[in-house]
Amino acid sequence: MTGTWPFVGREAQLEQLRGLLAGTASSAGLVVSGAAGLGKTRLLAEARSTAEAARSHAVSLAATAATQDLPFGMFSTLLPRDRSTPRDLLGSDRLDLLLATADRLCAQAGKRRLVLLVDDVNFADQGSVALIHHLAMQRQAVLLLAVRTGEQLPDALHLLWRQGSLEWIELAALLSEEVTTLLEKALGGAIESRSALRLAEASGGNPLYLRELVRAGQAQGALACEGGVWSLSRLPQLPTPLADILRERLRGLSAAEREVVALVGSGEPVELGLVVAVLGAQAVERAEAQGLVSLVTAERRAYLRLAHPLYGELLRGEPGQLRLLRLRRELAEAMVATGLRRRGDVLRLALAQADGVLDVDAGIQLEGIREASAAFDHDLVLRLGRAAQQAGGGFEAGHAIAEAYAWKGDGHRAEEAFAALQSQAGDDAQRGIAARNRAGNLFFGLGRTRAAYQVIEEACQTIGDPHWTAELGLLRAGIAICSGHAMQALEFGALVLGDGGTERLELHQMPGLVSTLTALGNTEAAIMAGEAAVAPLEHASREYPYLIATTKVALSEAYMLHGELAKAQELATSGYREALNGCADGLRGQWALAAGRAAVATGRLATAARSCREAALLLGQHGTLLGPCGRIEALGWLAVAQAIRGDVSGARQALADAQATHCEDAFVVATGLGRTWLAAAQGDLPEARRVAHTVAQEAAELGDGAYEALAWHAVTRLGGQAHERLTELAAMCPSPMHDAYACHAQALANADAAGLESAVEQFDRLGATLLAAEASAAAAALYERLGSKGNAIVASLRTQARLEACALKHSPALSALAVGAIPELTQRERETVDLALSGMSNAAIAARLVLSVRTVESHLHNAYTKLGIGSREELTRLLSERG
Repeated sequence: MTGTWPFVGREAQLEQLRGLLAGTASSAGLVVSGAAGLGKTRLLAEARSTAEAARSHAVSLAATAATQDLPFGMFSTLLPRDRSTPRDLLGSDRLDLLLATADRLCAQAGKRRLVLLVDDVNFADQGSVALIHHLAMQRQAVLLLAVRTGEQLPDALHLLWRQGSLEWIELAALLSEEVTTLLEKALGGAIESRSALRLAEASGGNPLYLRELVRAGQAQGALACEGGVWSLSRLPQLPTPLADILRERLRGLSAAEREVVALVGSGEPVELGLVVAVLGAQAVERAEAQGLVSLVTAERRAYLRLAHPLYGELLRGEPGQLRLLRLRRELAEAMVATGLRRRGDVLRLALAQADGVLDVDAGIQLEGIREASAAFDHDLVLRLGRAAQQAGGGFEAGHAIAEAYAWKGDGHRAEEAFAALQSQAGDDAQRGIAARNRAGNLFFGLGRTRAAYQVIEEACQTIGDPHWTAELGLLRAGIAICSGHAMQALEFGALVLGDGGTERLELHQMPGLVSTLTALGNTEAAIMAGEAAVAPLEHASREYPYLIATTKVALSEAYMLHGELAKAQELATSGYREALNGCADGLRGQWALAAGRAAVATGRLATAARSCREAALLLGQHGTLLGPCGRIEALGWLAVAQAIRGDVSGARQALADAQATHCEDAFVVATGLGRTWLAAAQGDLPEARRVAHTVAQEAAELGDGAYEALAWHAVTRLGGQAHERLTELAAMCPSPMHDAYACHAQALANADAAGLESAVEQFDRLGATLLAAEASAAAAALYERLGSKGNAIVASLRTQARLEACALKHSPALSALAVGAIPELTQRERETVDLALSGMSNAAIAARLVLSVRTVESHLHNAYTKLGIGSREELTRLLSERG
């Protein structure tokens, strides 16, 4: 990636400059201070553009060490050179030269405001400093001066700051949200959240460091775009320019201080007392005083972290690794001597053993594996599993390795490992574990549904322990519901758990139970079951970290289909944030899918597309309890969102990617709906209705009442007849959403304007803004045909407001219902009309909106023209005729 990067995160500083240019500020200028790479030079460049846009005369200068000993060296290109200037001015009368240069600058500016932008002003020679000081004191120029943090501002300019003539701005590192914005502008596309966060953390929010990391990531293949989303598979090796900058920062450190940085970087955070025990308090204190390490507290203990994460990356590639290995051994031995009392001590010890710092103990490795699994660190589980296996960890170590492959999304390696594990199983418990996890990987990892069922069937014939046959039956039910077979899942679930079900089985049943009840259309029961399961699952979350999240994802789907869209969105947002903070990328994919579903339901289609793209990426890269069907569903909802937004090629590509994702015997409603809306977006409404009709029938055959209703409602939205079946489903599977579907369909079938208004109100209460807009547009069209122009105007205005909330101007459903063009009033025009509708006079409207009466009259005239009426009187008459 080459060229200038986008400018992000410094708008406040530019706004201060605008205030100076406008004369609203009391100071003569700004001093911008910041560490190297934070963007001081770039800010000056943007400030120059801002000044020139404000019709000011901008002069950019840069002081350097090379010109520091030359009088007025920084202004050398601006010094007077005409023959009327005595040559000895350069050597004798500097005051005259200063005044002459100042006059020349002012003459060049003419009547425009002079803006002087100086980079690295700390290097300015005394003559240049005096000239800048003179211009400021005479108020002949606005100053913008940049200085690196830690460097001294020249005395004369520092005096200006103390006197209040200069304002001081300390540039901070970019926030993580600003880093994401910068990355997406630079890359030209969305970046998945964890990748953005990793780059923000690695760069420390420094734009220069970030740019170099991105360039290195692209060059090394670590940063790539897949399915329209950029993702970072690993941090790239430090590029030479960035490594040189960091080396300069560490230059001059004593050997002891470098060892502090290296030791902390080898496994941060590290308890302060342990580092002091190994390297001594003096070295640690000096490293902290120089800003190389920082002190943090957690659980009433003090820990050390690197002040910048890239210091550790740099030192890991430097000489002295044998010395570092010895220091790590001493640190580990000191930790063992304390009794491994702190949270994470066992994991740190296991990692030290796996790295060859200490002899490997299989028991410690297995304990570390459990902690790493709870933290979703599957790469670490794999490392520790291999170490445990070499140390004689047996079946449990082999199981950890196989599971790590599965959760990492490497289903083929996981299948090899689980197959080998099955042959090593020595009792029913081990046979049950191996069969359960192998079957799970076959379906959730590879999409091989039939092979998964076969493994379960064969295991149940050889295992005598009823606990394990019950657990395998439960897995069979989970596979059925994930592949879209609701009635089959219900049958499997009912056969597995009776009165003798253990607490463990009951917990494992929860995600499938909530999903099955939801699919069957009993969303109220699903919500009750899901909400009741949250507390016990959270209590057991350390042992079963995936169950609570997967159950909550199922609960979010139940909320969405029931009509509690705000709850669905809130749960998805909080779950996504928790998974992001916990580095659980597979779970984050599940939550992105939940957020995408909810966004489609509310009509926020751009948001839905972003969430579904990220979900498809993450669910394709990591093992989850949704399996390939989760990725297929994400792509299906992406196709729906893109088609309704009018992006036909995007919808087509999403469906092609879904078709290329392998999962045997799966029925995923979202892909059928994607095909439906793609056909509608292409103008083939009969085909769109046919596809939606087929999807609804297939859902009915599989017992999927909730999604059957969704498909039949799509038929209705596209001009088909489905009111009778939707009314039946509303009675069979009661929910606010089903009631609204039925009301909408009945009103369309009966050409009932009042019924459409009722549907609008119901959809509005649920937060289904796009559906409310479609119902309102249908009402407007019906009122127009009935000759009720006043009602048509009001309905049209409300339709436009709802479409704008969805960032849409039209939709395929409006075309299907032969709804004409919705009048596109500007926001101000709509505000004035709404106030006019309430009976306010033009003068009162002007006072309310802080406008002139003439401006209000102009807005109303424009609005009336678009609405096809001639005056306020006609509008009043039409409204008085509303039924």
